[in-house]
Amino acid sequence: RFQAPAQAVPQAVMGKHSKNNNDRAFFTYHERKAAQKGYAASAFYKHANSGYGGGDIKVGSDSLRDFDACCLSLHPCRDPVITPEGFLFEREAIYEFILQKRKDNERALAAWAAQEAADAEEAAQGRREAEARSIEAFERAQSGPVTAVAAASSLAVGAALVPGGGAKSMVRGHVINDDRSKHATDLNFWTPQEAPSAKARVEKPDTTIRCPMSGEPLRLKQLVRVRFTHADDPNDDGGGEASVAAAAGSSLEGKRANERYICPLTKKGLSNATQCVVLRPSGRVITKHAVDQIVKQDWLDPFTEPPVKLKEKDLITIRTEGTGFASRGKTEVKKRSPGVKY
Repeated sequence: RFQAPAQAVPQAVMGKHSKNNNDRAFFTYHERKAAQKGYAASAFYKHANSGYGGGDIKVGSDSLRDFDACCLSLHPCRDPVITPEGFLFEREAIYEFILQKRKDNERALAAWAAQEAADAEEAAQGRREAEARSIEAFERAQSGPVTAVAAASSLAVGAALVPGGGAKSMVRGHVINDDRSKHATDLNFWTPQEAPSAKARVEKPDTTIRCPMSGEPLRLKQLVRVRFTHADDPNDDGGGEASVAAAAGSSLEGKRANERYICPLTKKGLSNATQCVVLRPSGRVITKHAVDQIVKQDWLDPFTEPPVKLKEKDLITIRTEGTGFASRGKTEVKKRSPGVKY
């Protein structure tokens, strides 16, 4: 007896049983939770620690400014200066910033002075107009007929000229309202001359020049020249025009940050991971370890001749942005975007 072979029954194609499977026709519970956190894939779900559509992450070393970079130009400094708060700037960049701020302050102060002069002139004009109206009212009261009705009408007209007042006068037996159009705005408020106008007011500018990083007042005499010791020449004193020319001629940007300069006392390379201190009298840059172990023993600047007595304010710590690790620096980037609750 002939029997037909059994045909294979096609089975339904099933998707991958994985949390990262996004080809389904519906929205899974895990995908919904990941979307609420602002991430599309579940691999990043565990890193989300904020609300809907947000997240924060610590900035890596590629996005951090080097310890010897200018806070304005973000390039390695050729002729660096430092503020009392520890922010490093290129001399040319910070001088240009201060000069531009002075020009901006002069323009803002001139605009404010012009506004004050215009306000004073407007107030004087208002006083002159009020005086003219008072004189006109007095003359009208004195030049009318001597009848009782006219005298009463003249006095009423004088009262009408007072702001907020009104009076009635008799003309050929008709009573008219002589308010000199004081109530015109009640009926004709749509006319252009009655539309309110909002003048842009200029506040009195703050002429104090402030540091672009700390916001503290900044003056030129507060800037301290910084002298780094080049790693290529450990005997370099970091000062003089020859050293500045050598720094300008050398390719600092082609070197790594920890290969540019060293501490003249410990001969260790300087980097964002090293806490650097500037000695105010000499401007030399040394490590915090050298300050604690050498300088603070007698509180003398070893790079001046003769050695200068140091104070706590003469030790300026260079502000750095860290290395990208959690234990060094707190620079973070936070993302805030409109979140959708599914």
